[in-house]
Amino acid sequence: MELKGLSVKRAPERPYLVALWPLLAQAASTALVSVTRPEPELELGAAESAGLSLTYIVLLFTTATLILYLIKKGLIKLLKVLLVVSLFYTASISLAGIFAEVRLPGVVALPLAAAATWLGLQPGIAGNVAKAFLAASVAYLFVSIFPEIFTLTFLGMLAAYDAYAVFRGPLGKIFGQIGRSEDPLKPLMIAHGRVSMGLGDLFAYSLASASSTRMLGLPEALIPLALLNVGVLLTLRILYSRRGVLPGLTLPVLLWLLGIASVKFSRYV
Repeated sequence: MELKGLSVKRAPERPYLVALWPLLAQAASTALVSVTRPEPELELGAAESAGLSLTYIVLLFTTATLILYLIKKGLIKLLKVLLVVSLFYTASISLAGIFAEVRLPGVVALPLAAAATWLGLQPGIAGNVAKAFLAASVAYLFVSIFPEIFTLTFLGMLAAYDAYAVFRGPLGKIFGQIGRSEDPLKPLMIAHGRVSMGLGDLFAYSLASASSTRMLGLPEALIPLALLNVGVLLTLRILYSRRGVLPGLTLPVLLWLLGIASVKFSRYV
């Protein structure tokens, strides 16, 4: 269950420090890929990648619509339970995948997933650190399963969907509902000062980082990653100037794709 988007009520004293959390998630996913060098389990072509990516986008839309419905109906406790269960399930699957890659017993993943979920529910630095590493572990699971063509397609579609979902779709409506009631989405948000960033944003940034590292290797992967983080900072800049809500993925992912294309093009020149 993923939510994307950035929101702010008024600018904090050090507004851009929120960008430290995406950097932490990217560093963790890069380190995991650099150490283990995973090979994708699936072989997918362009058409298969597009179809599977579209399926994920539809699932995200359905999930966001369900969350909006539960908020409108006042079923906040049920929503919170579902979010916590989703976090634990995601943590369990991703940690089990990492342990399998490094040949550690998968049963250890369950207590660690429970601890990570509990930490992720805590406010402040501890919760943000836990969510950053959770995002990195899920991103690592994706690059262990899917080839680069899927990652490029999926993140490109995700960037387009993020803009729609925030400006015209269910995410913008969710943030509008939250503004008038209790915020039930704290388990899915990185909070820093008065700024909140969706856990889905961190996952996408981590996936871009992990995929870049496997696809290009270091140090070439640093070029698209630098552009990705320029996009994050530009998004924050626009956010602070206009307030309200902005998609957290659209501009960063587009710049990242431009960086990937430039590095690959330079190899053929």
